This record gives sequence, structure tokens and C-alpha cells, in this order.
Amino acid sequence: MMAPHHYHFDHVWQVPLPLGEAYDVLLDVDRYAQWWPQIRATEPLPGDARRLSVRSLIPVTLKIVATKQILDRDNGVLRVGLAQDLVGYAQWDLSWQGDTTTAARWTQDVYLTNQHLERMPVTSHRLLRINHTHMMRAGEQGLRKYLAVRPDASSAEQ
Repeated sequence: MMAPHHYHFDHVWQVPLPLGEAYDVLLDVDRYAQWWPQIRATEPLPGDARRLSVRSLIPVTLKIVATKQILDRDNGVLRVGLAQDLVGYAQWDLSWQGDTTTAARWTQDVYLTNQHLERMPVTSHRLLRINHTHMMRAGEQGLRKYLAVRPDASSAEQ
């Protein structure tokens, strides 16, 4: 088996909610599939773990087990450990960006261990980064649409 590919990603989303509400929405991983197009399904596992099925532009579905590691509402930090096809962590760091907007910084540090993608040549790192960037853009757009139509959206805008 080849050595796994290492990736580090940073993205910042502008979430049109106050920090506490943004924290609650991003904490609810079970609803991610409702607004994040590339998260095809979530499945509860024992404890605080969830199995996610994730597929973006590359026609391979990653199976990822996410386990809660840090839930720090006071400091706006949500962190999960990742296992299975991606091993490492993903973290949201939330900060105020105005009265009704929260900056949500996504940091992900992972090793890709999916056997199909692991066999790709190192030059495919660029393709995997494009794939990830597409996923993050679609996630932010999906979240904005979801927030605009959810039943309590009018109270968030006040």
C-alpha cells in the first residue's frame, strides 16, 4: 500500500446568523445532507460518532466516520476526529463578523486513505484540491439557501 496523501485545507464562510445560532446549525451534523450537496448521507453510530457519505466532482464516494472531539460553544469551536477514508480532523472556528454574521473558519488536516484515490499519482493532488474547493463553495451556498427558507429564518434576519 502506498503512503496516504496528506491534505490541509482552510476555508472561511460568511454565515448570515449570530454566532450562537451559527454554532447550533454547524453542530447539527445530522442535517448537513439537507443543505450540503456533497454530503449524501449521515448515519448515527454508537456514541457521538456519525458515518458520512461524501462525494463531490470525482466519482468516488468517501465513507468518513466523524467523532466529536471538542464542543466549545463559549469559544465557538467545533472539532471532529475523522476516520475511515479520511483520517485526521475537521474543525469549525466561529467568530463575530458583525451583528448578524458569523465568520466560520473550516480547518481540515487529513490523510486520504481511500484505496481508489490513494492510487492516483501525486500530480492528482491538484484535482483533489479543486474537488475540495468545489465542495466547500457548494456547502456555503447550500447553507445560505437552507437558512433563507427554514421556518425560523425571519427571526434570524431581525
